[in-house]
Amino acid sequence: MVSRTLCSPQKAAYILGVSVPLIKQLVENGSLSGCRTVGGDRRISLVAIAAYQKSRSLVARSALFTRTISIYVIVSSGADQRSFYEKKILSVDHEAEQQYAKNGAEALLGILRHRPDILLIDIEESCVSLFNVVKKILNTPEIAPDNIAFISSLSAESLRKQSGMPNGFALFSKPLNVDEFRGYLLACKATKVRMSRCREMQTVEV
Repeated sequence: MVSRTLCSPQKAAYILGVSVPLIKQLVENGSLSGCRTVGGDRRISLVAIAAYQKSRSLVARSALFTRTISIYVIVSSGADQRSFYEKKILSVDHEAEQQYAKNGAEALLGILRHRPDILLIDIEESCVSLFNVVKKILNTPEIAPDNIAFISSLSAESLRKQSGMPNGFALFSKPLNVDEFRGYLLACKATKVRMSRCREMQTVEV
């Protein structure tokens, strides 16, 4: 008999709009719960899926009304580069929420969990697995943040070929022009504040 409280990973992925491998990662990190059948097949709790959907919705709604920018940074260049970004971001907004990932797997889970306003991707030619994750992010509107910027020594043409980066995304060449980078972050923050004010006014009118 098929339980009405459980579903397959494929069904869970369809419900949440993510990939099957990501469902496996969500189970392994405790975000989703489930069990194994006698034959060893994985089954996901529908109750856990509903709770996860609700938590994502609450995070997204909260983000709509806050004026603090949240930034998710994928850093492929090591701890020194992370420290560099932390300082530059804090110089623009000392209240900015910063989250970091050092690889693609961490990034997918982190973006789903935190729903950032800005995604910064520090990427180089050797980061083959990261290119694959970037493709997934760009091709999944439910995951991709509104503001995505690449930081790389690669040309725009090379990035487009390897990551599928379409025209329109910000690209900062290395060595990073700090003034341009600060300007980008300030523009993103100004847009976030403006949109937050509009939503607050709409809420009051209702």
